[in-house]
Amino acid sequence: MKGYFAIFSTAIMLAMLIPTVTANDTMSTASTISPGTSQWYVCDDDDCTQGVDEQDYLKFYVYEGDRYRVLFENDCPIHYAAASVATYVSSWSSWTRLDCYESYTWGYSTAGSTGYRYVVISGHDDLAGDQNRIDVTLTIDTSGRDQDGDGIIDWDDDCIYDYGDSWRDAYGCPDWDGDGWSNSYDAFDWDETQWEDYDGDYYGDNPNGNWADACPYDAGYSWRDRYGCQDSDYDGASDPEDGWYVWDGADAFEYDGTQWSDRDGDSYGDNLDLGATTPDSCPYEFGTSFIDVYGCPDWDGDGYSDDGDDLPRIPTQHEDSDGDGFGDNKSAGAMSPDACVTVPGTSFKDRYGCPDSDGDGWSNHDTYWAAHPAGQADAFPTEFTQWRDTDEDEFGDNQSEGAYQPDSCPITPGTSWIDRYGCVDSDGDGWSDLNDLFPDNDQQWADRDGDGFGDNSDGTLADDCPDTPGTSTENRLGCPDSDLDQYDDYTDDFPKDGTQHKDSDDDGYGDNMNGIRPDSCPYEKGTSWLDRYGCIDSDGDGVSDENDVFPSDSTNWYDSDSDGLGDNSIGPNRDDCPEESGDSSIDRQGCPDSNGDGYSDEYGSGNALFARMGANPFTEFASYGAIILILLLSTGTMFALKRRK
Repeated sequence: MKGYFAIFSTAIMLAMLIPTVTANDTMSTASTISPGTSQWYVCDDDDCTQGVDEQDYLKFYVYEGDRYRVLFENDCPIHYAAASVATYVSSWSSWTRLDCYESYTWGYSTAGSTGYRYVVISGHDDLAGDQNRIDVTLTIDTSGRDQDGDGIIDWDDDCIYDYGDSWRDAYGCPDWDGDGWSNSYDAFDWDETQWEDYDGDYYGDNPNGNWADACPYDAGYSWRDRYGCQDSDYDGASDPEDGWYVWDGADAFEYDGTQWSDRDGDSYGDNLDLGATTPDSCPYEFGTSFIDVYGCPDWDGDGYSDDGDDLPRIPTQHEDSDGDGFGDNKSAGAMSPDACVTVPGTSFKDRYGCPDSDGDGWSNHDTYWAAHPAGQADAFPTEFTQWRDTDEDEFGDNQSEGAYQPDSCPITPGTSWIDRYGCVDSDGDGWSDLNDLFPDNDQQWADRDGDGFGDNSDGTLADDCPDTPGTSTENRLGCPDSDLDQYDDYTDDFPKDGTQHKDSDDDGYGDNMNGIRPDSCPYEKGTSWLDRYGCIDSDGDGVSDENDVFPSDSTNWYDSDSDGLGDNSIGPNRDDCPEESGDSSIDRQGCPDSNGDGYSDEYGSGNALFARMGANPFTEFASYGAIILILLLSTGTMFALKRRK
């Protein structure tokens, strides 16, 4: 325990022997240096006699225009150790290494802006001791210094601490308006175009500047037409004088403080402010109006301005209460008096200024003004091409081109509207009786093909073939019917046969059982024609399957003797004895075969035996008998011959 305490005490003592260093290890804690030479110690980590201090940040202040230089020298007075330096204006430079007895110079540099410049010295970890000392020598040349940053060096600047760009009366002093004259001299330090005011009326003497004094040696306060001249009525417009007249801008009303300008020369002032004398409501237009407003054009000379006159081209009218272009004045001699003063309207034919819904010039009727023919108002208030209706049938009398529904019978009331308007239409179908081929049928009126059936497909007795005359009446009306069976040729399956018209199963035989070649199976397509028409005939022999004993054999169909073979003498099912039932099948088919050997009785039993033996010698017993007989005869013959020898 005592040993550990001794070690700890020794460490404390050694730490107390290490020199302290300045806390300038970051840019924010950099040490400030002044012109001259200063010494800075840096050491990485070995044998640091001045304390471990890897980097020192330094800074110095310069003004815009200063020229500065920094000399770094490494004389290695303690250890043989290297160091590196870097510089900063707006960003850090790269490192420059200084070995023993080497130096590095930064500058001369001219400061482009006022502020701090920074340098940093960094020690190296060398083989032996790292302690180093760098001599830093700062030099600042202030001959080009500009402390207020106005671009004029202090030596020439009349205001070295105030930024300014004046140059006329003094250099480098504040000049707010930038006219070159310092604020202390400039009578108008807010106006770059003026700087002197001889007569003290606050208007500048520079004739080319703003608010230039037109009378620079005679104080005045005019400002409307020209600045700084006499103004007797104090309205801002200068008094007229030789060389400066009303048309130049002088006061047209020299002793009236409420008026000064009369640009249109009509003797009414241009000032429209409240309280102004006879203010000209049309200051740019000569005018004589004086009732509603002053000085505006009055084309008809009635005292009301054109803009205030509802009817500026009519001297006898000036008010139009309903704004329809017709005046309210109804006195004798008044032009186009409005018959409906409180209701706007455009009528002008029967009366002026009353509602005219369709714009044809004829007014709408009202309680006191009846429609034609009882009165003169428009009989058709919503149709601009019609206005008269003499026969009161609601079709107008106007028959000019483009007129709406002109009445072809204007003095005879009528309801026709298709072929022509307003004529008699007895059946009420829209066609006048004169052009209606069916005047008593309200569903038909035309018959293009003249066959007595109407063209209207939705009406009664409608012609199904309106462009082709015809007599059909059953399924369709008025179509061609060649066989005169009342069914038209287009739908008649038998257009040339008057006894048939329908073939439901489409087999060429008609459904009418009372007609020619009637279909015995009208709803089942078939080709039979011998026993009956139009039924299924699978083998195509003409006999329907129902009556065909052999429905799959086209060569036979009847079996009179019911022996399963057909009466015809041809085909696989032929019967050689059609009137006599039999089951022979070898020599003849369908003939009697009493012994059932396949040969007909007529063929004979002997013939049949030999035929069977010839066809199948080993299956017939008689064949073996014949062989034995032949052997016996042969043996007998041989014995007979031997005896003779």
